[in-house]
Formats: sequence, C-alpha cells, structure tokens
Amino acid sequence: MMDKQLSESDWKKFAKGRGLKDTALVKALAALEQAKAPEQQLKALDEIEQQSAALRKSNKGDKELAGQLDGLDKALDKQRKVSEVEARKAAAQDDGDDAPDLLTTKLIPLLQKVKKGEQMHVLLGSTGQEVAVLMSPKAISKNKRQLLQDYLQASSVKPFEGSCVFEDNAYTFALQEPAAGLAKKLKAALLKQTGLKLKVRVSGPDGVDDDGEPAEATEATEAQEAPGEAQGAQPKTPEDAKTQFDGRMAALEPRVLAALQAQVGPSSKIRALAEFAREKAQGGNFKAALQALDALDTLLLALPAAAPGSTDLPPVDYAKSRLAWDAAKKKVQTELTTLEQAILDQYRDSPVFEELSVKVREKLGGVLQSFAEDLSDTLDQALNAAQADERRRHHQAAAAAIRTFLDRAANDSFLAQLDANPFVSVQARATLVGTLGTLSKLIA
Repeated sequence: MMDKQLSESDWKKFAKGRGLKDTALVKALAALEQAKAPEQQLKALDEIEQQSAALRKSNKGDKELAGQLDGLDKALDKQRKVSEVEARKAAAQDDGDDAPDLLTTKLIPLLQKVKKGEQMHVLLGSTGQEVAVLMSPKAISKNKRQLLQDYLQASSVKPFEGSCVFEDNAYTFALQEPAAGLAKKLKAALLKQTGLKLKVRVSGPDGVDDDGEPAEATEATEAQEAPGEAQGAQPKTPEDAKTQFDGRMAALEPRVLAALQAQVGPSSKIRALAEFAREKAQGGNFKAALQALDALDTLLLALPAAAPGSTDLPPVDYAKSRLAWDAAKKKVQTELTTLEQAILDQYRDSPVFEELSVKVREKLGGVLQSFAEDLSDTLDQALNAAQADERRRHHQAAAAAIRTFLDRAANDSFLAQLDANPFVSVQARATLVGTLGTLSKLIA
C-alpha cells in the first residue's frame, strides 16, 4: 500500500483554497494511483518529483507548502525503492519467459491445469513438417516465436495463436488460423516436448481437426493423478515424505544419468519425469513427486538391456551410485539417532535407565553393522579402474554386495520393527530396500 501522501485526495485536501497551480502534480498523483505495473509507477513517480520541484520553486516563500512537499518527497523516495524492486522482479520473470524449459518441463504442470478446467494461451511455431508448443496463463507476445524457432532449429516458423481447454476428454486447441493437418503434428510435438501421449483436437476457421487416436494414459499424468501405491512404505508425515523422496531420488539419479548419457530410450520423457518430480517436491507436493518417481522407475526398467553375449558393461555412473548409497546410510543413521534420543527421553526417570541406555545404543548401533562391508570402496574402485577387465571385476563385486545387502534389508525382522516403532517415524528398512533395489537394477 502506498503512503497516503502520494494520494490525489490527500494532496487536494491540503491544496484546497490555496490557489496553487498544481494541475500537473494532481494529474501525476492520479496516474500513480492508477498504475499497476512497476514500470508505470516509476514513470509516474518521476513526473511527481518533477512537478513537486517546479511547485516548490514557484512558491519559495510558502513554508507550509514546503513542509507538505518535504513529506511528499520522502514518501516518493520510499515508494520508488519498492517499485524498483518490483520492476527488477518483473524483469527477471520476463527473462525466465525465454527459458527453453518452458517448452519441456514447465509445460507439464500447465497441461495439468488445463485438464483441471483452466484455459491457457498458446503460441505454436510450425516449420511445415514439425510443430512446437508454447503455453502460458497470460497472453503470449509474438516475439516469443524466436523461442519456438530455436527449439525447432529452424530459420523461420509460421506462428499460430490461440488457446487451449480440455473438452470431451481431449486437449482442444482453438486457433485463429486454418487448422487442417495440425492435430497429429501437435500430438507429436507434445509427446516430444513433455513425454506425454495426449488426445489432441484442433479447431480453426476451417473446422475441426482430430488426431484420430483414442486418449491414452501417460506416465506423468498417472504420476500426478492416479492413486497408485508409491514404492516402499507410505509416508505418515510431510517430513517422512521428504525423507522418502530424497532417498529414492538419490537412488534413481544414477540410472537417469546413465540412460541420458547412453541415449537409450525416450530421453526427453525420462528428463521430463525427473524434473517434474523435483519440481513437485520443491513445491511440497510429495505425493505427486513420489508417484512421478514410480513412473520414472517403470520407464527406466523398460529400457533395453545390453545385447545378449555382449562383454560390454552397461553405462553406469559409479560416483553417483556411491553418493546414493552413502546418502541412504546417512539418512538411516540420522533416523536411528533420533529414535535413540526419543527412547531415552521416554525412560530417563526409570530406575533402569543406565542399563536400558546401554542396550538401546548397542542394539541401534548394530543396525548398519550388517551393511558395513564397504560397497562404497568397491564402487570407487570400479570408477577408477583403468582397464575394462578390472572395471568388470569391481562391477561384479559391487553387484554381488548389493544383492546380499538387499536380501538382508528385505528380510531383517528388526528393521521391520524399527519402521513400526511407537516413538518416532523411521523408514530405515524402506530407505535401504528402495536404494539397494534401485542400485541392483543399475549395477547387475
């Protein structure tokens, strides 16, 4: 809210009956009150400053006026700082409007909003053979066609302006140009840009063009909307959900990186799902983030394995794998420390407290001892191996250790009891099984 001294009414109240030639100042104050954008506010503030100085100069002997203008100038300086900050924020946002991810990962949540009933502005760029889609809740400037042009790697594109709504179980694009033949190209564009197979319909002055295919469920759509089970234990609190997401994301990252580096499978879909999961987690929507990881895991599992009889190892980022394993153990240790403290706090006044504390520390301290064989060192050795045979040997040793650890974690009754303890939420078993399960698929 602006200072009242910058209001037209406040100034008129002061100036009433004084015979001041203040028409230009009043007009500038009115313009400031009507200004919504920070750039408009700054322009109005400059005009107010100029007219204030002119009025002060033409009425040098009026001390009461000088005092009012002093207050006006102070309020003006204060508001200028606020408007400048807002202008910088707006400029930064405008810069972000040219980011390439507007055509990929940031397009996914906009499509979800369309499906939930919102209407979006769209700008298409067409080379004739291929189409790219830009979507926004606000009107899109035609100069954004450069973004589409760069994405399509074309010297020029034909722009199509319009809007998108979800009607009759299809994403319906209403365009201002003839739409014949665009639906299938648009469907292919959305699949390439987001990894989503969507039912698409396009309407234009020449009628309606349909992609000719039934609607299909997609990994990212299911990840956000389907209630299907997330892998591992279901989180009870937001903190649990964050812990589970961090563990699973750390475990999946090596597989994602390996798939992208090897250029196997639908790379754009893999990247889109991973970034979609991170974005949902950053926004606190861990349910959608975890379900996206389920879809991502399913997609990675479907990637082609090494050819039968091949002696080449699949591409593996051993460093990332080690980080994932170390992160899982660190999370488990943190949970165990928290559990130990909760138990000891509960029985601190018990006559057997000292004896109990020794047993609790001994029992909880032994949990990770079952996983003490140094998998991290083996992964480092595979990473640093100079020869293929040496790398294969360490790779196989790591794979064997992972299988052993996974079996141990899945069948350890004490780990299951820890996850069900009545003191604090613990997901030690879920974290270990989830991470080792992922590593077992990556390093086989």
